[in-house]
Amino acid sequence: MQVIDSAEGGERWADEPIGVIVAPGGNQIVGYPGVGEPLSWTVAFEEPVYTKDGRGPFERATVLSRQLVPITTGSGE
Repeated sequence: MQVIDSAEGGERWADEPIGVIVAPGGNQIVGYPGVGEPLSWTVAFEEPVYTKDGRGPFERATVLSRQLVPITTGSGE
């Protein structure tokens, strides 16, 4: 997954990092635990990343669902 900026909130990550979803995020912070779809996910990044304000490096982070987009390989498959 690629992490993108969202006008609707969420952390501002430098360079739109790439990572893999490894677990549900902390829904108790952004919604009711166990109700509906997860609103956030724990993402393990390919390489350590920083926020736009210089915090980091982070190897994992909780990311809002609306900030995650699938990566296309461009191979036509």
